[in-house]
Amino acid sequence: MSDADTTEDTSEATLRQEGIDYLRDILDVLEKNPEIPNPFTASSIKLWDFNVGEDQDAKTLMRLARREIGGHWDKSYDDHAGGDMWLTQTVGDVTVKIIVDRDAVCTARVVGKETVIEQRYPPGVQYVEVEVEKDIIEWDCE
Repeated sequence: MSDADTTEDTSEATLRQEGIDYLRDILDVLEKNPEIPNPFTASSIKLWDFNVGEDQDAKTLMRLARREIGGHWDKSYDDHAGGDMWLTQTVGDVTVKIIVDRDAVCTARVVGKETVIEQRYPPGVQYVEVEVEKDIIEWDCE
């Protein structure tokens, strides 16, 4: 590892820790001053796009975050956003979301076929509906 790599890693780690310390300071102020209105109305904290490196994978990081935060988590899936899996937990007015690429933490199982109508867009035409057969998929997630 070069000096540049070490400096970049240290700088990133320093910025991360400064952000964590800053959030703790804000929470301490809120806890000590109940007259300050609740700042968490309709807010959320997103733990998004886990950095997957050689020593870590998305499953490991997701499990770690879930274990450290604890409590009940609701699972949902967003097929329109690239196949994300969302774990959501709400306490009071604060929602925490762990969002990962479903393919990184789940295994797809084809459990059947279904025929659906899809909209296709030929050049210069609005669209045509075409009947196609698609896999019916269930996801096994840890």
